[in-house]
Amino acid sequence: MSQKKNGKYVAPRRRSPLVWGAVALAVIIALWITGVVVVRGHGDPAGLVSSEGTSVAVEKVEDLPDRLGQLGSFPRWKVTRDGGFAGYVYTFPLGNSTPSVLDRLLLAPRDVEFAVYVDNLYAVQAMRQLTPRWPQSATSFTEQYVGTNLYQLIGTDDDETFGAGGELAGPGRQLMRMLAGSIYVADVGEDAFNRLVAERGTPGLRLEKPFPTFRATSTSGQALETAGLKGKYTAIVFSQPTCGSCYQAAMKLLTTLKTRTSGWNVIAVAFGEAEIDPVKRFVKEAAEQGAQVIIDPERAIGKQMRQVEAPYAVLLDKETNVVFSGGALAQNGVYTVLEDILKGSQ
Repeated sequence: MSQKKNGKYVAPRRRSPLVWGAVALAVIIALWITGVVVVRGHGDPAGLVSSEGTSVAVEKVEDLPDRLGQLGSFPRWKVTRDGGFAGYVYTFPLGNSTPSVLDRLLLAPRDVEFAVYVDNLYAVQAMRQLTPRWPQSATSFTEQYVGTNLYQLIGTDDDETFGAGGELAGPGRQLMRMLAGSIYVADVGEDAFNRLVAERGTPGLRLEKPFPTFRATSTSGQALETAGLKGKYTAIVFSQPTCGSCYQAAMKLLTTLKTRTSGWNVIAVAFGEAEIDPVKRFVKEAAEQGAQVIIDPERAIGKQMRQVEAPYAVLLDKETNVVFSGGALAQNGVYTVLEDILKGSQ
């Protein structure tokens, strides 16, 4: 709208498009910086513990050792309620191999970190994602554990129980079982833990014990059995190809085995139907990495091997004794054990 100046109408001055562009850019940058700060922030583990009208104290204490020595340890915080012991809050990372575009844009941490509050009766009272602090579809993953107890976690050996959470489900279930076992062993000892496992009929694989007897035929027609693996080191990698992160974790390990080992037996077990495209692609790529591939849609071979999780890895010595049994992610320690074997065999 024109303005009257000195008896004349003068058109208002308009800001240059460059000025408006600079303002818009500044706003975008400010929003991006705010988003990065928020997403890269770290949640407080103590926030899981509700006071519920009581006096609650949460303090950092010595980490809980991983009973298998694969993860290292679980950071933990001791919970005291009205002066009495009320459990611990534990944290653990979970690799996020398929971050979203938004995660990348906001420079979100590569790993997703979770905190879980286990009370003095071994019940899971709360579980929450700590990082990245951006709303994600992790709610179904965490909520399925709330209200459960260590005995349920230790006694679970299938992929249907605690199966929510998409790509987080398999690796997360492994870590939760590892945590449950570590807590139980720390409190009552390894012998009592082994008795509990035996009573609940949980297969599992124990270190320094012979690998179970199995028989299968690979996609190339080769007959495979435990006895035939003797004389060489063996790596068995389990994957569920329809799970993107499971697929990538397994392929990363198979690629490492091809480049770092020589003369090993390498077997890849694919849980899925042979006709599904991800399974077909996995079979092709795993074979290219030198692996004998077993397709196991019903996990029947996995049950013979006492292992139905994915992504998972088992390393055997030349006498087919188990030297590693755990997740196929780097944080589970498989690469560390692999390097130790390679150093010892030189």
